[in-house]
Amino acid sequence: MSRFKRFAAAFMQSSIMWGSLASLGFFALIETGALESNLLSNLLGKDFFRRYFAGHWVEYVETIMFFIALAQIILKAGELTEQRSKLKKAIFDQTFPLGDAEAEARSMLGKLGELPEPEQRTYLPTRLRNALEGVCRKGSADGLEDDLRFLSDADAGLAHASHAMVRIIIWAIPIMGFLGTVIGITMAIAGLDAKQMESSLPVVTSGLGVAFDTTALALALSMVLMFGQFFVDKQEARLLSMVDEQSLLLLSARFPSLGADHDPQLHGIRRMGEAVVTSVERLVERQVDLWKETIDVAQGRWEAVANGGADHLEEGLTKALSRSMAEHRKHLLASEEGAAEQNRKHWLQVQQALEACAASNATQQLELRRTGEVLSRVVDATEQVKRLEEALTTNVAALASTQLLQETLLNLTSGVSLLNSRLETLTHPSTHIGVTGVVRGKAA
Repeated sequence: MSRFKRFAAAFMQSSIMWGSLASLGFFALIETGALESNLLSNLLGKDFFRRYFAGHWVEYVETIMFFIALAQIILKAGELTEQRSKLKKAIFDQTFPLGDAEAEARSMLGKLGELPEPEQRTYLPTRLRNALEGVCRKGSADGLEDDLRFLSDADAGLAHASHAMVRIIIWAIPIMGFLGTVIGITMAIAGLDAKQMESSLPVVTSGLGVAFDTTALALALSMVLMFGQFFVDKQEARLLSMVDEQSLLLLSARFPSLGADHDPQLHGIRRMGEAVVTSVERLVERQVDLWKETIDVAQGRWEAVANGGADHLEEGLTKALSRSMAEHRKHLLASEEGAAEQNRKHWLQVQQALEACAASNATQQLELRRTGEVLSRVVDATEQVKRLEEALTTNVAALASTQLLQETLLNLTSGVSLLNSRLETLTHPSTHIGVTGVVRGKAA
């Protein structure tokens, strides 16, 4: 966080600044008469606020001090409420501890460092950070509970010290009231004139009013601040108790107590065990290094032997593959010649089949041509039959129209026959007329 941001944050959390602003607004309301409403006037009396809060400079001082202390109490209450809401937030995950107290403490300190800077200054992260730093300094979690109790007492002392200004103001306001009383009585005594009692009486009453008003205001404001501080102290004590429980719960699960605080010999035994474990770990690491060197040397020799064997194996495989490839080539050439001969015979047979098929197609083509000619003749005959049918139809129509003519010719024939018979009797037979043959020819 930059210096400007820190200054701005400190300024926004300053009770003096907020108290001064509240006092300025309060006195502005008094001067403008906004507080002198009908309801307040009926309850408190006319000019109540002006009399008790703005009647004398002592009252101004008491009011300003009251608002500064009240701002401090309100800011403290808000901060405690925010811290209580953040106690439910999980700071550490539920992973299994590392086993090494110092390494675990440094890991947890790293997670605390990831929190936002304003949150790191609260009670619980501060308590945890101080306890974990103690574990890192000692290299073990021995005496962690005692450290937590010490840190709890230290936080209680810091919490008590954080209310120092409020306690001073609660103490100073009655003193200012007594100072106003002294000033008022002094004013009354100074304004008292034994010779002119009636004329000096307003000055005496005014001084006594200042004396009693400042004292009454100081006592009232002190009571309000004392009750406010009591509730904030109670809330902070409850918060510190919750921080004690939460910190003990988080750290005891990660750093189980071995009872070294109650048995000093156990601590020495534990140190000896840790030294033995460390020595064993070093021996194991040294043995691992020796094994690694031995394995590396053996691997180098094996690689050399493998490379030499690989060369011999490669040479033998090359020769064997060459011989195998030559024999395979011969087999392939023989197989290729046999396959070519079989293909040639096969294609010859195919060619002969194609030639037979072509001859058969030529014969079929001649037969189809003859069939076509026959069909053409059939078509011509069909046309002639059609013409004959048309001629027959015409002849039938003509015969129907000449039926009467035929009857007439028959009658004529019979008449001619009669005439011929008569003529035969009269003339020479060589003069016979051949009408019948003519008529029959026409009829036909």
